[in-house]
Amino acid sequence: MSDPKMKLNDVYETAKEQDKTQLCRFMRDMKRAGLKQRVYHGNLSWSGPAVVCEDVAMVLSETKVPCLSVKKGERFVVYPKQGL
Repeated sequence: MSDPKMKLNDVYETAKEQDKTQLCRFMRDMKRAGLKQRVYHGNLSWSGPAVVCEDVAMVLSETKVPCLSVKKGERFVVYPKQGL
């Protein structure tokens, strides 16, 4: 589980250290696509990068990493299945 005050750079470095290749790839794919990421703490013990969006399919079209999504109000949070 990650520190709630982690920044995206910390998440990426921790993921690299822990050999979380899918998480790193998701972050690189989202950056390349110009999609804003944030650190997300989901259900159970999942934490890592996520994109808040209105169109899940648009986010998924930018990566081949298996992802999950959850509806939060009028928007969705899309994040890789692999977390920290």
